[in-house]
Amino acid sequence: MTQGGVRHAHATANGLTLRSSLLNARNNKARSHPSSSFPSVAAISDNFPTTGTTATEDDALSPSRREFSRALFQNALIAAGVASATPEALAIEPFCGIFSKGDSQLLPGYVYTTPWDENTVNFNGAQTWFRVVGKKKAERKAGKLPLLCLHGGPGVSSRYLEPLELLSSQNRRVAYYDQFGCGFSSDPREPVEYSLKLFADELDAVRRKLGFEEVHLLGHGWGGMVALEYLLDGGNAKGVASLTLSGVPPSTQRQMMDRQLNLERLAPAIQEALRRGDDDPAARTTFEFRSAKRVYDRKHLSARLPDCITASEELTSEEAVLALTGGLTFREAGILAGWSVEERLHELSMPVLLTRGTYDEVSPSTLAFMDERIPSSRVRNFAGGSCSHIDDWEAYLEELDNFYSLVEGSGGEL
Repeated sequence: MTQGGVRHAHATANGLTLRSSLLNARNNKARSHPSSSFPSVAAISDNFPTTGTTATEDDALSPSRREFSRALFQNALIAAGVASATPEALAIEPFCGIFSKGDSQLLPGYVYTTPWDENTVNFNGAQTWFRVVGKKKAERKAGKLPLLCLHGGPGVSSRYLEPLELLSSQNRRVAYYDQFGCGFSSDPREPVEYSLKLFADELDAVRRKLGFEEVHLLGHGWGGMVALEYLLDGGNAKGVASLTLSGVPPSTQRQMMDRQLNLERLAPAIQEALRRGDDDPAARTTFEFRSAKRVYDRKHLSARLPDCITASEELTSEEAVLALTGGLTFREAGILAGWSVEERLHELSMPVLLTRGTYDEVSPSTLAFMDERIPSSRVRNFAGGSCSHIDDWEAYLEELDNFYSLVEGSGGEL
């Protein structure tokens, strides 16, 4: 894909991306966060290319006003050149449900228009797809650095990371990509030997293609393991201003220990179904396993499980999953069996932000273990599961922006 391709409801053919903060109704009142530096719902102004009216929170709560806003929203997409501005296209929840798609919910009060690009980089006989959002000139003028994000899994796509794009409203480019063979990245033409080095080398290729000589790295789950491998084994720390690890273990052994503890807190029937899935591949196709997995994911991944997570999972590379994990969830297997950087955490030279959700797969003790060993680190906790950028997105994005600004303002020190 190249610039101008329409992939989601928030992408337009003229290279625009819809931008907004949450406008959510609760007890007939809209939530606002005056202390946040992100766009507030207070005194919002519609920036649609139409008659230009000002919407207040009370207006936004009116059903008639809501329908009018929907019409403006559709007109904005059409005027910007979206070929598929249809109810079907708009049915996707933009930014993982931060914007609502239902008539009973509130629509965004305004949009930001931000340049974006989707492209690919040649890597290992295949094409790695990436997306970057934001203005390079505005970033430079503000003295900020771009953010490069690595999705979890392994095997799923990056779609669920979309809320992180909202950081581009703070004059910071945000990029993410679908890892080798996953999502919109092409399958390799020849058989490939999967390894952690493969994914670390791919990260380096994407970073070079983007021209991010100085950059903040963010890894979620498995993506953080790739980032650690990249920085510690690849010697690629030069120019990496900071590292954010969200729900990331320092070893597969600790990851499985934490997952086992989480498993033991579930109902016996759920435990049995999930354990059976690790013991018998055929059991993973049963209704019992799928239902149990959903219970586990709702608690430890995201309490909301919005459409974007489902979409990410639908683009899963089973080949990558089997190679890296053996297809198992609660026991070590595949290439990741025995993986550990526990004894090398002290080598991380950049500031590190360690985050977890209240019900994250990664335990507080694991984060404390990492915090003790990393020379310059800070720990932050958020509501929900491991997808803090979805479950507690405002607090999470605010912390990221503050952390990156602090690092940039201090010359790389906390």
